[in-house]
Amino acid sequence: MRLVGAEPGPLRRLFPWLVALGLLAVVAGLTVWARQQDAARRLAENRADSAEARLALAEASLTAIARTSAAATATALAERIRPKSRCGERSTWSSKPTRTRAKASCARCRTPSARMR
Repeated sequence: MRLVGAEPGPLRRLFPWLVALGLLAVVAGLTVWARQQDAARRLAENRADSAEARLALAEASLTAIARTSAAATATALAERIRPKSRCGERSTWSSKPTRTRAKASCARCRTPSARMR
């Protein structure tokens, strides 16, 4: 039984302060957590941008290599199928447009190519 005019106990007097302190700690904790999440998101975006830039660079490099390789292959194939004349020299193709096969002739001996006969 309480007497009239008696003050509340020490725990009752500290209770509002403890609740306010607890709420302040929760707000501070949420703020720190949110900042960490934001920093992690920014870091992930930067890594993704960096990876995308490296991918674009690698793709451009690979495209250049593929084009060079295709050109080298086409040149090698053209050199391989170009016929030889009797003297062994590579012949030159006639540039005249005809309906028949273009005739090859040797620049040195002017003979038709052995393969073309």
